[in-house]
Amino acid sequence: MRKKRLLMMAFILLSLSFIAKILSMFIKILLARLLTKDAMTLYSLAVPTMLFFITIAQLGLPSTISRIVADQSIARRRPIIAAILIATINNLLLVVLLFLCIPLLSSLLFSSPDMKEVLYAIIPLLPLVTVSGMLKGYYNGKARHIASSASSVIEEIARILFLMIILSIYPIQDSIDLAVISMLSISAGEVGTILFLTIFLPFSSKKITVLFTHTTKQALKYVLSIALPLSAARFTGTLTMFLEPLIIAWIGVEILPILQESYGELHGYILPLISLSAFLSFSLSTYLLPTFTRYYTNGNIHQAKILLKHVCILCISIASCVALTIYMFPQELCVLLYHKTLSNTSLNAVRWMVFPFAIGSIQSVLSVCLTALDQTHLSFIDSLIGSILRLLCLILLIPIFREYALFISLLAGYLLTTFLHALRLHHAFLKSNM
Repeated sequence: MRKKRLLMMAFILLSLSFIAKILSMFIKILLARLLTKDAMTLYSLAVPTMLFFITIAQLGLPSTISRIVADQSIARRRPIIAAILIATINNLLLVVLLFLCIPLLSSLLFSSPDMKEVLYAIIPLLPLVTVSGMLKGYYNGKARHIASSASSVIEEIARILFLMIILSIYPIQDSIDLAVISMLSISAGEVGTILFLTIFLPFSSKKITVLFTHTTKQALKYVLSIALPLSAARFTGTLTMFLEPLIIAWIGVEILPILQESYGELHGYILPLISLSAFLSFSLSTYLLPTFTRYYTNGNIHQAKILLKHVCILCISIASCVALTIYMFPQELCVLLYHKTLSNTSLNAVRWMVFPFAIGSIQSVLSVCLTALDQTHLSFIDSLIGSILRLLCLILLIPIFREYALFISLLAGYLLTTFLHALRLHHAFLKSNM
């Protein structure tokens, strides 16, 4: 019965995530057709900055709330409201800081005054993505995964509607305005998510009042002890993305045009293509976290291991099927999805990267299990080691392998992090059996 329930829930989550992924791909195609070349450049340059500040804004609180709600042994009222207070203060400070620093960022870091307006469009996104993430964490902790997954579909629909309505009412040709509208569409998607999840949220003003009166320093420390290591792991990843273009410009001056073209194809077309099955891992990991936490905290170690094994096998099996399709038809899929063709270098990279990425698809599953075991600090160390290896590969291999160094560095860091996560969990299970 449990296996049937797991498969049924996995099927529903997979279906919703598949729909969300299709809609997300549609948005990428829509943007590729609507935006001018200059507008797409401005938008793409702003995305790493956006991800970097989103990581700081969320501070690992969505997964923290999911774990708090799922763990029945915790007095949940105090930690939850502590998380809300931390998020509020953090976002207020971050919004003010970003607002003041944007002129400096656009002139010094990007060396382009045109970036200023696009960066300003990131500001409303920060509190919105924090609220939506915490709501999703609450639903996942309550094991209400369907509502959480459905919100991703609502998010993509809201973003599509925003783009189509705005651009049909106000036909915009200016590159800066187009880039700003594209960035604001992400905020529109988050608004749709918040409205959808709020409808199903149980609300009692009396309970809210009680929560505020029971906030303690101990609760704040407890939330931060979980959130900060988890946030640090994500921070490492986004910082790595932020530093990559700078290293490429510094090390590969002589072949910079070739490197920039390969970098654009890698992040614009190859990564979305070879990570098509990543939505499965993310959906199953959100389902796995509260269930795995309950099994482990209740001492049912054997059942926790079985659950983890089933989820990992399911992830790798489906990811391998997707990888085989991509391996056989990389150019055809790219033309179908993006209306673009890949260079021979990128086609070769797709073929030798896609199967290792299928194996590494369990990384998010392993990561949430480490969170459930109170080992988020180890997850951060693994991500840090993987990121350092990725940057070192770039620095050392660009003079030797030229554009292929971009693909090698990405794959090396990704697989090393996954392998280290697996070792941590294996060691944790061995200790629990002693």
